[in-house]
Amino acid sequence: MYRVLLVNDCKFENFIMRDMLINLGYEVIISNELNAVSDVRELDCNLIIANFIMKEKTGDKILEQIKDMYTETKCILSSSNDIKLEDFNNSAIDGFIHTPVTKEKLEKIMKENGQSLNIHNKKTKHSFCTYCGGKVDDNADIARFCKYCGEKI
Repeated sequence: MYRVLLVNDCKFENFIMRDMLINLGYEVIISNELNAVSDVRELDCNLIIANFIMKEKTGDKILEQIKDMYTETKCILSSSNDIKLEDFNNSAIDGFIHTPVTKEKLEKIMKENGQSLNIHNKKTKHSFCTYCGGKVDDNADIARFCKYCGEKI
């Protein structure tokens, strides 16, 4: 399963994007601009979606750091502003998402970036809590709850 890391200082925007990606069959972990680089190291993500303008850092700088360490990781910049690849002088950015985005448009963007899934499995057991990012134990078969935030997985 493809693991997507969402980096945004707005929790509401993260929750909306997370829910759309989960419905498309992706495992999603939420982060912020201060923890994104360390989260990528720990969580082995296939794709990073970072918001462009945040309080502490800009998304393009975060993606540049990540791309320097993990060249194979796909990095997408999201923004409500109109941005283009020509606006940036680095090759860290593999694509753009203009927000707000529809589920259909998001699915198309994910396919264009080589992250589409062959089979969408709604009963996938996630190895991380999609609400808080905590590691989930695989020993519970019936009902699984995150031991960190209490949400049902």
